[in-house]
Amino acid sequence: MDILITDLTRMGSDSVCIAGVNYDFATIRPEFAYGGIDEIHLFRDSKAIIHPRAVVDLQVQPKRANTPPHLEDHLWTDTEKTKLLRITTDERWRRALERTTFPSVEAIFETELLHSNKNIEPGTGVRSLGTIKPKSIELFLFKTLERDGMERPDWRLFFTDAAGNVFEHIKINDLGLQCYTFYLSKEKSVKQINAKLNGIFKNADVLLRIGVTRPYEGWCWLQVTGIYTFPDYLKGKCFADF
Repeated sequence: MDILITDLTRMGSDSVCIAGVNYDFATIRPEFAYGGIDEIHLFRDSKAIIHPRAVVDLQVQPKRANTPPHLEDHLWTDTEKTKLLRITTDERWRRALERTTFPSVEAIFETELLHSNKNIEPGTGVRSLGTIKPKSIELFLFKTLERDGMERPDWRLFFTDAAGNVFEHIKINDLGLQCYTFYLSKEKSVKQINAKLNGIFKNADVLLRIGVTRPYEGWCWLQVTGIYTFPDYLKGKCFADF
């Protein structure tokens, strides 16, 4: 099946989550029957072929039973047959994202946003991923947090959707963005990185991919799975280029 990759997120360590759309703009999320997807599965012959903007031939089939809101899950049956078909142009990429755009975050899931962080209740909703065009980006925040005696990076977004709903401290799991900030950190301070990316996101034409996690502590947590700007702040590069 030909799939345009729209989301590539880091789940922890080398584990990643992949999602994309087919020709009918239905969302497809490939998963293994056993075990998670690792970064190594994104490569062929040492080249990254699975990343946003890539159209990839993936061997997938619908799962027999999915639990809302994660109704897009498909079984990835044969990774060895995965092929990169092409990279979409800026115009086609934007058009594809706009075809998956909703008027508000809540409209993506078609269920009530609850909890202090506007999460959704497991077992509810009609989908777990979608695109919005935010009314504004208030703040991008990259920082390090100390957890279990170790410093760990953390990315958050503060934004307002087109319906005027305010979202704060929403975790960003976009793998490309995370790798880009690590690349910038070789020469820039955290303060400089935040200034650079805030300048980009507040002034560019932005489309956000919004999703929810698997159930954790009683909730499916809201997350930003992709930040895409026009013009492209990554200049056509992907996570592996950084």
